[in-house]
Amino acid sequence: MSATQKNGSRFFNFLRKTGILIVIYGLAFVFCKELYATYWEWQPIYLFVNHNKYNHSASPNFTKIANTGINKAEPFVMKINSQGLRENLDIQIPKPKGIYRILLVGDSFVFGGKIQLSKMLEKALNNSKETNIKFEVINCGTPSFSPILHIARLKHQHLSFDPDAIIYMPDLSDIYDDTHRYKGFAVFDENENIVKVKGSSRAFRAKRRHKRFIKKWATKFGLYQSTTRDITTKQKIHLQHIFDHARESESNLSSYTKDELQFSMNSIRQYVKITQAKGIHLSFIMYPHYSQIVPESVAYSSDFDGVHNRVFEKAVQNFAETANIPFKSLYDEIKIEVKSGKNLYYWNDMHFNNAGMRILGQALTNWVINHPEEAAGYTTGH
Repeated sequence: MSATQKNGSRFFNFLRKTGILIVIYGLAFVFCKELYATYWEWQPIYLFVNHNKYNHSASPNFTKIANTGINKAEPFVMKINSQGLRENLDIQIPKPKGIYRILLVGDSFVFGGKIQLSKMLEKALNNSKETNIKFEVINCGTPSFSPILHIARLKHQHLSFDPDAIIYMPDLSDIYDDTHRYKGFAVFDENENIVKVKGSSRAFRAKRRHKRFIKKWATKFGLYQSTTRDITTKQKIHLQHIFDHARESESNLSSYTKDELQFSMNSIRQYVKITQAKGIHLSFIMYPHYSQIVPESVAYSSDFDGVHNRVFEKAVQNFAETANIPFKSLYDEIKIEVKSGKNLYYWNDMHFNNAGMRILGQALTNWVINHPEEAAGYTTGH
């Protein structure tokens, strides 16, 4: 073998070995990355536990001092009762005589931080001289809850509280949560009514993430046609894809947003049907996210300069008016406060800060006090 051939053979072997090493290192990197991600999927969040009827709830009999992150400046004690609700005491079943029981239903905005909307409303109602009714307002807010979980929990828990009224507070993030977080765990009957939403264990969520990854690449190579939005791509905003539907123009919604919106509205329609059949007074009240007042790039660390739409709020309002359900929008009231220069929201976080929660709670309270029959189904003096 000539020197040239020997050199060529050595170079070929070098390329082959280098290629093998690159493949090995690449596979090892992917494996370690997935191992790391799956490990964190398994780490427990002690404030919440899985539930086999409505996916998750706050951990029963859990007490926590919230004094880190956004709560560092104003720490507080968070207590969960044995029923998985943010209440100091268990809700009495059956309901005591002489009590007018109101459930305040929503997600983390209702669950609250240092400020709880339910406590503000209950205190104001019981201090009112316009009525001699004894009110009980129950905090039925659970972080990351959305319409499909609200109806499941209504069926499996909230109805047992025998409420006189429910004030339901849908949230902008509901659209994403319903379709992309919980739909895959829902069980429906033959009429497409929700029976329950199974708990989404961390291992199960890791498996779902892998499926989405595979579907994404199968779609790219023409092997699969997805009918749902791709939420696997990385966005600059840390709340990945939660606001995809809200970024679109209301006059030019994508088929993905239309399908997501219809799915959430179907759950809300079922909720209304059940409460009406049970003779429970129901009302809706909605509030804006900061990114519905100012551009997303102002509210978050984001490169999207648009203001989020209000298509979900308008859909709920239109349905409520058709179904003769009281509806209240707090958009204009909150916007006026923001435009006056008040800081009501945490930056780079969708939630109201404590000042914002106080204003939100006061707006809610004013509506109920000034429009009692519409908002909560009671009349003054009775």
